[in-house]
Amino acid sequence: MPKIRFVRQATGQPSSLPLTGSRRLEFLDLAAGTVRVAVEGDGPPLLLLAGLGGTLDMWAPIAPHLWGLELLSFDPPGTGGSGPVRYALGMPGLADLTAEVLATLGRERVDVLGYSWGGALAQELAHRHPDRVRRLVLCATTCGLGGMPGSPPALAALATPWRYASDAIRRGRGSRLVGYAAQLCAIAQWTSLPWLHDLEQPTLVVAGDDDAVVPLGNARLLANRIPDSRLHVVPGAGHLLLIDQPETVIPAVRSFLAGGVDSPRPRRPTRMRTFLLGRR
Repeated sequence: MPKIRFVRQATGQPSSLPLTGSRRLEFLDLAAGTVRVAVEGDGPPLLLLAGLGGTLDMWAPIAPHLWGLELLSFDPPGTGGSGPVRYALGMPGLADLTAEVLATLGRERVDVLGYSWGGALAQELAHRHPDRVRRLVLCATTCGLGGMPGSPPALAALATPWRYASDAIRRGRGSRLVGYAAQLCAIAQWTSLPWLHDLEQPTLVVAGDDDAVVPLGNARLLANRIPDSRLHVVPGAGHLLLIDQPETVIPAVRSFLAGGVDSPRPRRPTRMRTFLLGRR
């Protein structure tokens, strides 16, 4: 694990995005690079992992819906307020970096919400550092290689970091080209299919049924492969469902993190269904 050199309080200009309550910005100087981190709110900790090229500022429109939780987020190297990419980490290295950020902040175990690219990172974190993750929320995401590809026009839109439709996100810090390319390379050669069945964390898979970037079949695959998982489908929602429809998505997330969820569990092989029924 990279050596931590120091932690200092942020002294730069605050984000122009509206904040919910007090938000503390810090810069962690790690061997992999300087990482900008945000801590906001009080309550059980929830780590938020953004989509491809996204920064911690993207969570500003969603934060008001997550009151009562301590929200943790950070910019991966080469994005937002973090330092440049020093060397290619790949998804495993990024998961190790994420675990190091949590350790530096003194958070031993957290819930994790990963959106799109961040959902892939969330899976890798739960796989490599299972003791760090209590519950897992995978939103509009994929297993990587072996998953169902999106439509060519939708995938072509990923070629630019300024793909988000939300004005709030456009006002945030943009992704730098090298950092964006590093994230693309990390997920291009990554898959969770060989070990999805080994994930032990209770998992909520959230997807829209009109997502052209990550089609619904990917969510069904994740829900069918992860043993303790639930699938929540939002009718008519696209890839930006978490940003465009937080009032629809977040209640299911909050219910799940509190220990319950409205969506039924996906079907399991007979042996697994019998086991679950025996526990009730």
